[in-house]
Amino acid sequence: MKKNITINLCGRLYQIDEDAYEMLSQYIDTLRNFFSKQEGGNEIVDDFEERIAELFDEQKAEGKEAITIENVQDIIKQIGNVEDFADEDAGEKGDNTTKSDKSGAAAAASKTNTHSKKFYRDGNNKVFCGVLSGCANYLGGTATAWRWAYAAICFLWMLGIGFNPFTIGNIFSSAFFGAAALFVMVLCAPLALAPAVPYFLIAVFAKEAVTPEDQLKMKGKEVNPQNIAEEITEQTAKKEKAKKSNGITMWNGLTGIISIILSINIGILVIVFLCIEAALIFNSELICRNLFSITDIEQISSFRIPATIAGLILVANLGILLFCCIHSAVSSFKGIKPMTTKQRILWFVGWVVSVVCFVAFTSTAMNNYQKVLNVQSEQRIAEEQKIRAEHTMDGISYNLEDWDFYKKNGWRVVRSQDCESDRYTYSGEYMDGDESVRYIDVCNYSSPTLFTAQKTDSLQPGTYHLAAAVRSNNMNKFIFAKVGVSDSILLAEIPNTENTHGNIWRTITKETSADSYDDSYCGEYSDTLDLDLVKQMVDDFPTSKRRKIREYGDDWHKCDWSYVFIKNIVITEPTEVTYGVTTDEDMTRHESTTGYVSATDFKFVKVK
Repeated sequence: MKKNITINLCGRLYQIDEDAYEMLSQYIDTLRNFFSKQEGGNEIVDDFEERIAELFDEQKAEGKEAITIENVQDIIKQIGNVEDFADEDAGEKGDNTTKSDKSGAAAAASKTNTHSKKFYRDGNNKVFCGVLSGCANYLGGTATAWRWAYAAICFLWMLGIGFNPFTIGNIFSSAFFGAAALFVMVLCAPLALAPAVPYFLIAVFAKEAVTPEDQLKMKGKEVNPQNIAEEITEQTAKKEKAKKSNGITMWNGLTGIISIILSINIGILVIVFLCIEAALIFNSELICRNLFSITDIEQISSFRIPATIAGLILVANLGILLFCCIHSAVSSFKGIKPMTTKQRILWFVGWVVSVVCFVAFTSTAMNNYQKVLNVQSEQRIAEEQKIRAEHTMDGISYNLEDWDFYKKNGWRVVRSQDCESDRYTYSGEYMDGDESVRYIDVCNYSSPTLFTAQKTDSLQPGTYHLAAAVRSNNMNKFIFAKVGVSDSILLAEIPNTENTHGNIWRTITKETSADSYDDSYCGEYSDTLDLDLVKQMVDDFPTSKRRKIREYGDDWHKCDWSYVFIKNIVITEPTEVTYGVTTDEDMTRHESTTGYVSATDFKFVKVK
């Protein structure tokens, strides 16, 4: 069923189908636009209308009650060019047209506007704005090939150029907190969309080929009534074909599917950020305390207000993208009409404004947060200085953990120079994996450390070995012992066990896995250490500790512990013995070196 309307053409009424009327109206408007640039153009178009009316009369005489689109197509083909019509019109009207007028009309008919192509956006073959189909008409190739090429360029840009906002956001999130990563992501989004910039500019500033005259110019064809008629017929046939296929092309379907996928992902982001925003609004103290470590009420307010506004703007920003994706998905399947260029521009401007506002308020929030961090850092430094001032012994300040260890176990640091972070203990890499065990440890990889930690015990007469579990990654690090007030210092060098197995692990493993034991781990220091004494020491370990030590064979920082001994310390009367670990070249007579040294489990073993 088709809708019919009544038109008045040259003072006569005709019944015509609506689609046939649209085609006829477009054809006459095109002719009028073309001939308006020439002298006597209005009269020429009037002659065309008169001729069309005559052909309509012939259709009525044949018994046709309404003019169909097929009739209009036939009439357009019959009209021919202006010169032919002028000759025909002159024969019918006699002397009403002068010879000079005929010449003018013939000249107008034979004159061409241009044979060179002019760039237009193709309004009859567009997915978004017709830019790529316009490029195909102007530069050659098919619109499909241009679209695949453009899609490939966009994909490779996102994948290979490195401006993917989510990738950059993940990189920054490893160094900063989540809000900074999100801030970077939004800033980098325009970079990720760089291939869309020329497309958008062409879509905004290039004219769309709407009329048949524009279509001919776009294709580089001569603009004359014959070509106009053919163009109208061709476009009408395409529209009829599109109507029969419900107007859904491959590209419409692909666009719809992509838009649906984007809609789902952006929708999830909107829900997530809405939840975060709701938490920030209704329970800001909890969020600020747990996520951003802000505790002061005044500091929370200075950060919360701009952060909340930035969050609302971000939700609006994502909302614009979500609306456009949903609209694109629905329009791709002909649920609604596609957006016009003006609507797209307005939504894009709104999105850009939201990005600018988001950046502005996020910058304010980040500046305030940085101020909070600075205040907290100053407070933390002041607190550490207070603790060190309260925990100072022999002119050396300790942090709280070191202080507890040294006071509890009777140790003292008597020299400390260039120790990293001014710390003298460490935990987490003890030989059996017990992370609660704290031991003496200093480290500096950039410059040599001068360090001495010592303890004094009283020994009864006898002969003793001093044993200590140690590790190091460089030479010239020692354990020492000093008997009474003697100036003589006994030394035993700590072996370099970096990235190898210490003699404690090797001794336990050799006993429990003799068949599979690999002696290549013994290292260059194996001949200088008394492995029998090592065996005596590890035999005293509980079974559970021995099992755990053996299990850490692949963890170099837990299996690199070794026992070293200062042998045959002779005590003739009850005497105080001072012992410990040192890298001080004044004591060792060896040049101090960089790296770390660890020591624990000092023990005097009585030999006799």
